[in-house]
Amino acid sequence: MLRAFVRSSIARDMQSPGPLLVSMMTAVASNSMFLAFWSVFLSRISPVSGFQTQDMVELWACTTIGFGSVFLLFGNIHSLPSLVYQGKIDVFLLLPCPPLLPLLTSVTGTSYLADIGFGFFAYLVFGNATLLGFAQLLLAAGITAAIVASFVLIVGSLSFWLKGMDSFGGYLVGALLQCSTYPGTIFQGVWRGVLFTIIPAAYINLAPVHLIGDFSATYAAVAIAVSLGALVISRAIFYRGLRRYESGSAAGAQL
Repeated sequence: MLRAFVRSSIARDMQSPGPLLVSMMTAVASNSMFLAFWSVFLSRISPVSGFQTQDMVELWACTTIGFGSVFLLFGNIHSLPSLVYQGKIDVFLLLPCPPLLPLLTSVTGTSYLADIGFGFFAYLVFGNATLLGFAQLLLAAGITAAIVASFVLIVGSLSFWLKGMDSFGGYLVGALLQCSTYPGTIFQGVWRGVLFTIIPAAYINLAPVHLIGDFSATYAAVAIAVSLGALVISRAIFYRGLRRYESGSAAGAQL
C-alpha cells in the first residue's frame, strides 16, 4: 500500500517537472556548498576533536539520506499541524485502514530524491566506500530516518492539544536539522544532554564516529533501541491525539 501511495504521488509531481527540477538542483547546490565549507574548515583551518573531513562527508551522507527518505516517503508529515487546524484529517478517517500511513504518504517530497542521491554520491566518491562501510551507512541512515520521522510526528501531533504548532513546530524541526549537521563532539555539558533527549540530534551527528568510522556495538544497540522506541511512542501520541480530534468532530457534528 505504501508503494502505491508513493508511486501515485510521485507521478503527480512529475506532471510539472520544471519546478521539481529547480528544487532538486537547488538542493544539490546547497548540499555541495555546505559540505565544501566543512571540508575546508576541518582540513585547513581548525579540526574539530574526533571529527575529520571523512567523518563530515559520512555525516552529511547520513543526514541527507535519512532526512531525504522521510520527507520523500512521508511528504505530509511536516504539514500535520495545518491539517489538524483546518480539519482536513476527516477524509482519512473514512478509509478502511488505519489513517496514519495514508495521511503521511498522500503527498511525497519528490525533490528530496536529489538529497538522497547526493548523500550516496558523496559517500561513494569521498567516503570509505567499502561493502562494510556501505552497510554501516545504511544502518546510520535508517536510524536517522526513524528518529527524524518520530520527532516530526510527535511535534506535529502536539497540534491536537496546542495551538501554533504549525510555526513553532517548524522551528523545532529546523533545530533538529541544524544540530544534526554539526559535528557531535562540539556539543558538551547541558547542550549534549538536550541533544540526547529533547532534540535527539546526538544520535545522528555522532553516527560517523560510532557507527560508520570506529564502529561501536554498544552505541549501535542504544541508537537502534531509541529509534524503535521513538517510533512506537510517536505512533501512540498521534493516535491518542486523533481520539481527541474525533471526539471534537463528533461533538461539532451533534451541534
